[in-house]
Amino acid sequence: MAANLLIRGAFRKLGIRSNIARTYSTPAFPTYEETMLPNNFHAKQHAKDATAWWVKFNIFFTFPVLAVIAGFVLPEELKHLKHLEEHPIHLLPYHYIRKRKNEFPWGDNSLFHNSVVNTVAEE
Repeated sequence: MAANLLIRGAFRKLGIRSNIARTYSTPAFPTYEETMLPNNFHAKQHAKDATAWWVKFNIFFTFPVLAVIAGFVLPEELKHLKHLEEHPIHLLPYHYIRKRKNEFPWGDNSLFHNSVVNTVAEE
């Protein structure tokens, strides 16, 4: 083996390609299909193809449909938000609404409180 390396190095310096086989290298790895059972390989190929189909479906169908629906819904939502700014919702002072024995650790309002839409209690 050492002789092969010396001969190869000498030939390389002279610019001559050596035809001596590399005996210390590992054999080539088998292909992906050869290492798997045929059923498993076909199942993997089917999953790959199905995933590619769903990606195309989402890009060419779902996203455009969502854009069209958003085009119809967005103007109405903007009107609704403008209406809420002009006529805010008033809290009705019922005694059974917003009963609090203890305060929340994060403040008076619930964790899902939205100050734009929900009213704030005045006590």
